[in-house]
Amino acid sequence: MNFNKASPSTFGTLVASAFMEAGKASLGKRELSVEDLIAVGKGAVDGIKKRGKAEI
Repeated sequence: MNFNKASPSTFGTLVASAFMEAGKASLGKRELSVEDLIAVGKGAVDGIKKRGKAEI
């Protein structure tokens, strides 16, 4: 949420949403596998889609 406070535009909101969802995909892991990185990327995209109410 600090990112969103530092960049209070629509872009900041979308990026903050991406970071929050990406973080959920890697929660509790000390190392990430290729599959984990894919899940992180998907989480970021899903966060932007959910916040922006968009479909790609």
